[in-house]
Amino acid sequence: MVFRCVQRYSAVVILREVLRDSERNLEGKEITMKCPICKHGSTHKGYASITLERGGTTLFFKNVPADICDNCGEIYHDEKVTRSLLEQADQAAARGVELDVRRYAAA
Repeated sequence: MVFRCVQRYSAVVILREVLRDSERNLEGKEITMKCPICKHGSTHKGYASITLERGGTTLFFKNVPADICDNCGEIYHDEKVTRSLLEQADQAAARGVELDVRRYAAA
């Protein structure tokens, strides 16, 4: 069974984030992305709260690093953050956690 993110999420956006991170590391400057959801805003670095649900398990992560659209508020995470969230969620579900609120920490 797969965790369902309460917010919308796109695999294409994950790939764009990976490419953006590579470009940012090569050039040493931050690159913003035009929001693929609203088509009008640009993303900026920030922090967001994320809710993940699977079966009877609900996890709420606070202070998760994200790129956030300045127009519609859509939230995008890079591959490393997404992997960390899902690993922590899998561990909590395996322990039988029903509801958990936690501050994000990279695994």
